Amino acid sequence: MLTNPTSGLIKQNCEVKLQIELHKDHGNGDLIWSQNYDTKTDDRGLCNLTLSFPDDFNWNKGPYFMKLYADGDSIGSSPLLSVPYSFTSASIEGNITRNELIGTWIGKDDWGDTTSWIFNPDGSGKHRTNPFEWKLNNAGHLLLKEITDKDGTYYQAYSIFMVSENEIVIGDTDGCLLKKQ
Repeated sequence: MLTNPTSGLIKQNCEVKLQIELHKDHGNGDLIWSQNYDTKTDDRGLCNLTLSFPDDFNWNKGPYFMKLYADGDSIGSSPLLSVPYSFTSASIEGNITRNELIGTWIGKDDWGDTTSWIFNPDGSGKHRTNPFEWKLNNAGHLLLKEITDKDGTYYQAYSIFMVSENEIVIGDTDGCLLKKQ
């Protein structure tokens, strides 16, 4: 509920400029992230926002404090006491991060042939000779949009498990061990 910091009255059905900041260690600590919103409150002084954090944001480097400004006035700050599972699952042993995946990986496929996977920072890549676009979520699930001349476009989902710093297993139902080059 958004209230006027001076009068304490609820800001009902009004346009409001919000700024949300994330600070490290305390409410006035180093500014880590900030986002501005132009929104409108409802009759209860509430509004809905979607916060967009970078994909590689590391929630394990906290503690973090969220600070809110409404129309330029500081409303206060509050510690983030927990974060959603999807933000912290990348820290679970065996999961790979986007930055760790970027590069060239080579291994043997199910038929014993050499196979290569190239993951570029811009989300493009190549598997053998097939170009693709890729996205990786924090749980280690890889989505490929693969484009082939003869077959058209198709989507494939893979799981990736990090075996060591330079080895991953990638696969849908069975895995292929790949080494980073």
